[in-house]
Amino acid sequence: MAAKEVLVECDVFEGMFSDEAVVEVADFSYVVPKSNVQGNPGQRGRVKARLVTRSDGEWVVLPTNYADTISAKGLSIQPTSFRPFSTAIMKPANAVTPTRAASTRTRAG
Repeated sequence: MAAKEVLVECDVFEGMFSDEAVVEVADFSYVVPKSNVQGNPGQRGRVKARLVTRSDGEWVVLPTNYADTISAKGLSIQPTSFRPFSTAIMKPANAVTPTRAASTRTRAG
């Protein structure tokens, strides 16, 4: 079973709590973390999901508490370059990038 990160077009609505959003995909509503949503409430947006290919077709797994899974047929899906946190390269904001100092040596003679 192969899976890849994708963005699924959806309608975006306010969630009950500040860290969640409600997205409507294929005429059903799902509560997802706001961090997985691109777009503003009351507009079209995208929700980050996983596209899974199985022997019975392609399925979208939404980032809900229950990993709700729906058929990918008829959905507007785009690839994403999202990288899971565990593989992200982190650099502290105050890190200094070393530079190569110019040579100050002179030749004697």
